[in-house]
Amino acid sequence: MLLAVTACAAAVFLAPSYLRYTNYGVRSFDIGIYSHAFWNALHGNGLFNSPEGMDHLSNHASPGLYLLLPVYALAPNVFTLLALNGLALASTVIPAYLIARHTFGAAVSLGCLAALLTNPALRSLNYDVHEVVFAVPLLMWAMLFLQCR
Repeated sequence: MLLAVTACAAAVFLAPSYLRYTNYGVRSFDIGIYSHAFWNALHGNGLFNSPEGMDHLSNHASPGLYLLLPVYALAPNVFTLLALNGLALASTVIPAYLIARHTFGAAVSLGCLAALLTNPALRSLNYDVHEVVFAVPLLMWAMLFLQCR
């Protein structure tokens, strides 16, 4: 059941991103920064990007972006970045379910997942690519490990 909910969450986060990408609906200034920075990093130029006129690390403390570079290298386009963003948010389902199951039981934990996935704050993180999105599942895993000791 958890895998089915995770797959549905991935579809919920990926479908809007894919539709915006294929219909030329990605109009964010930040997506230009990230796509250019990743392209340059892939070609050995660091995270330099034209919109900022400097290396992205000069403006943001985001060295963790280099961890995403191998996946971007497999399919170097904007949707890859949007998909990584959506998959990171969808992966939050697993630790959230395990935390809720440990605290409330199996039946209530599915309701907690529904509340999490319909939360407007979480869904708004799926609009654009930002490194803070990848902290959401990491923090949830940290809370689970803290709960389980």
